Amino acid sequence: QDWSRPIEVGAVLLDLDGNIADTFESLIFQVLDERCDGALAVNNIKPVDLLDAPTMGVVAADFTAWLQGRWCSAYNVDFDSVFMERLGVEARWANCIMKKAQADLGRRVNLASAAKHYGVEVAGPAHRALADARVAAGIAVALKRKSS
Repeated sequence: QDWSRPIEVGAVLLDLDGNIADTFESLIFQVLDERCDGALAVNNIKPVDLLDAPTMGVVAADFTAWLQGRWCSAYNVDFDSVFMERLGVEARWANCIMKKAQADLGRRVNLASAAKHYGVEVAGPAHRALADARVAAGIAVALKRKSS
């Protein structure tokens, strides 16, 4: 899949109480071509933003060190796992937050709809990696609290 060239990584680490304890965020240098236009537009990233970004190898090493072997969750694991694989990060996936939300609500919901339903504040630009990771974490915490 040529569309799956990562241009940004963002993640949050939650403590046992569901609070954000740490974050990771990095743009990724890419040699851009027409295949990147859609991703840049959707994510509100300009080509100039990537010029001084670290390479995939550097970001992969930094992100792997940050993960420290922890289990990962994502709103859409099927989507995010492709990017982690392309980046060269071996992530251990615990669960898919989207599938948990769908099971809870009985219907398919995107990130924005799930955030609205569970009362999660959307701060930051939509589709930016760290902003979306914060929202996904908030949904995961809301689902956990609901099931407790």
